[in-house]
Amino acid sequence: ASEQHDGWHHVPVGLALFLFGTWLNVWSEWQRFVWKLDRRNQGHLYMTGLFGLARHINYTGEVVSFIGLSWVTGASWTLWVPVCMGAGMATFSVWEIEFYLAQRYRQEWQEYLVAVPYILVPGLW
Repeated sequence: ASEQHDGWHHVPVGLALFLFGTWLNVWSEWQRFVWKLDRRNQGHLYMTGLFGLARHINYTGEVVSFIGLSWVTGASWTLWVPVCMGAGMATFSVWEIEFYLAQRYRQEWQEYLVAVPYILVPGLW
């Protein structure tokens, strides 16, 4: 038997998490997209906006949105999806993209690491 939350009181919390996570993911990507439209920024590493808070804030948004979806269902067993996503991103995706960015933007990468020491969660990790 799966453990479920009583009633519908969990839905607003799950919906808020989903919306916040989706906003975090989409807005950070939009900020970068708009920045890259300026030809003067071509060949440079984007280090501002939400990416100025954590280097992979978009991944954080994805995980938070999936936690929200899981929470909306009311079934705690569905948390395995965001847990697996988060673990996969933290152990594989982040390090893969960090390697790529360090190679692609050699000149700016070290500056970015100092300016933005957080990988996924601003102020924490």
